[in-house]
Amino acid sequence: MPALLERPKLSNTMARALHRHVMMERERKRQEEEEVDKMMEQKLRDEQERRRKKEMEERMSLEETREQVSLTPSIPHLKQCLTCWTNI
Repeated sequence: MPALLERPKLSNTMARALHRHVMMERERKRQEEEEVDKMMEQKLRDEQERRRKKEMEERMSLEETREQVSLTPSIPHLKQCLTCWTNI
């Protein structure tokens, strides 16, 4: 079993410097995590906006197609009109 060695006591100046360094590192890491969180939130918002726009475009496209189909006369009706015109 190794002998327990006592480490030398830190001077007050060195202890304060070490404490300040540790606190600054914690703050730096916290800020980095906040930046990453903000970037992820922005990415999520952008993705949601992209999906919403795509869905809106698809919905508009579907509505336009329905409108065109409803405005276009049916094939049997066109055939009937064609026979009427050929009989004239």
